Amino acid sequence: MKYLLAILSIFSFAITVIASEADTAEVHSLLRKADSFKRISSDSMQFYARKALNLSNSKNYNLGKGLSQYSIASALYNQGNNPESRALLLEALNIIEELGSDAEIANALNLLGLTYMSEGKYLQADSAYQLAFSAFEKAGDELGTAKIYHNLGVVAFYMNNMEESVSYYLQAIRVADKMGDQVFSALVTTNLGLVFSSQKDFGRAILYLRKALTKHNAIKDPKGKAKTLSGLGTAFFNQAKFDSSLVYHQKALELFNQIGDLSGKSEALSNIAEIFIEQKRFKEALPLLNQSDSLRRAFGNAYGIAINTKNFGKVYAGLGNFQKAEECFSEAFQQAENLAASWLMGEILLSRSMHYESIGNFQKALEDYKMRSVISEQIYSDERSRIIAELETRYKAEKSRADLAIRESEILHLEEQSNRLLILVVSVILIALLGGLLAFQIYNRNSMESKSRLLMAAKDLEIEKKQKELEESRREAAEKALVVSETEQVQMKSELDYKKRELTQLALYINQQNEILESLKNELGNVKTSDARKLERELEQRLNISKQRESFELNVDLMNEDFYHRLVSKYPQLSDNDRKLCAMVRLGLSSKEIASIVNISPKSVDMNRYRLRKKMDLEAEEELGNFLMTI
Repeated sequence: MKYLLAILSIFSFAITVIASEADTAEVHSLLRKADSFKRISSDSMQFYARKALNLSNSKNYNLGKGLSQYSIASALYNQGNNPESRALLLEALNIIEELGSDAEIANALNLLGLTYMSEGKYLQADSAYQLAFSAFEKAGDELGTAKIYHNLGVVAFYMNNMEESVSYYLQAIRVADKMGDQVFSALVTTNLGLVFSSQKDFGRAILYLRKALTKHNAIKDPKGKAKTLSGLGTAFFNQAKFDSSLVYHQKALELFNQIGDLSGKSEALSNIAEIFIEQKRFKEALPLLNQSDSLRRAFGNAYGIAINTKNFGKVYAGLGNFQKAEECFSEAFQQAENLAASWLMGEILLSRSMHYESIGNFQKALEDYKMRSVISEQIYSDERSRIIAELETRYKAEKSRADLAIRESEILHLEEQSNRLLILVVSVILIALLGGLLAFQIYNRNSMESKSRLLMAAKDLEIEKKQKELEESRREAAEKALVVSETEQVQMKSELDYKKRELTQLALYINQQNEILESLKNELGNVKTSDARKLERELEQRLNISKQRESFELNVDLMNEDFYHRLVSKYPQLSDNDRKLCAMVRLGLSSKEIASIVNISPKSVDMNRYRLRKKMDLEAEEELGNFLMTI
């Protein structure tokens, strides 16, 4: 009976273990499902993560509970709900740090840094990222360390350290490309473009942002695409090209709405409001700012709230409510000061100074301007102190490494002496053994040499056979690769020729449309009223030519992206219009056709071509189109 009870007990335990393993496997399956929605739908991600949390709680699976809380916190962060995300994440970290792997700990610490950074708490974010970097290194996760490089680059960007930001981003891109992570590579490329935009290097900014947009389209990443469109909008805004900026920010807002990214939506609304402010469309800007501010206050985005409050000041100043404007500027300055965002404090003081100047209060305008100068000097002083501190830290680290190298050298010297003594003792023993073995070796040497010669001959034959097989395999592989390469080249040339023909046909269509419109316009002045109505209807049908122009220009930009890069590298002084003119001349379009596309006179095109030749220092006998084909 005792034996029977023991067998039943063992059997019951085995069933429990099997059931437990099945439950944990289901938890991890649900978490993988949640993670697959990370960049697509925050609601779906949260749904599967909560199912995993409920199952973990019912089965007392603590690690599953911590990982589920981390996944829910990640979804909340993507929706812009930083306070709730961080509260849940801190609970998860207590479990993951005790039971989880180094990689799981690193991911949780990285998300903690992201929640701090979204609220403008850059020092706390930097500390969390440093801990995450150490955990990723310990886990041997190269891609994880690259993500931390990226996030440190973002922190450096917002702390106005652009050189350090670019350095971090480039390190992140190198690792991402090495690991083949196209999603992450596209994200970093976007942020690198934003850095160049902030430095007013708009040519490189737009180049990187368009590269990022191509990557996001290729991998079907709507969230990354929306952020890149927003970045392009910002780049055009910084060039005072407000109409182009508005188009990109509105496209970004549409995508953020589709994927349910409320944080991105609040940013897009704020950006569009800023465009309206610059265009003096204050009444249209106000409701957009109200929507953005409601979202940012719900999520606790202190940095975004300060920017919105500054813009409220500009709107109320534009609407003539000067008291309300000054209250907003003062509140925004206090918010920026609480964040220790010196550069934003300077921007707010500049906006308020310009407001005071516009209403004739020159004394207060001067006071704000002087205060802004003091803050600018403080930023420079802080930057200089930071650089000195870094140099001191590097010096101490270098000195510590040198001291360590000396100690290691001394230890190696002692080990070498000990090894020499050991070698001497062993050598004596070996000599004695060798003497005893020598006679036996002489006895067997002749027979061994004979066997060795036979074996060597057989091996030589085998090696020769393998070499022939290898050479034949290499020759076949080379022939196949050559065939594939030639096929790809033919295909690429065919696609390129098709695109050129397509663009040329579109250009001719636009030219034809312009001619028809011009003809109708001439006829309209010479006809009676009834005929005029008929011509007006026909004219309306032809008025959609602007869409063809826009499509043509977008296709020209996409097709000539690499050409633009080479052109800007060789002639950085060229403007955007110069580059577009080069692309159309390169397509073989005449001055008249180009004039129709860009809606100017052929004489203006000829003048632009003349100026372009001057900028490129071309000789009079050198044909422009042929020259551009060589670039």
